[in-house]
Amino acid sequence: MHERPYEKLIAWREAYALNLWIYSLTEKFPSHEKFCLVQQMHKAAYAFL
Repeated sequence: MHERPYEKLIAWREAYALNLWIYSLTEKFPSHEKFCLVQQMHKAAYAFL
């Protein structure tokens, strides 16, 4: 797979790692949170990439 230029930036790599951490964290949330808090956290995590 070809690496894009921005993927070499340390800031982007840190943001991507944080994004993955947030996604893995929200998998452990209770099911009643899946459509409120989890969605908001996923959108916020994706926004800074």
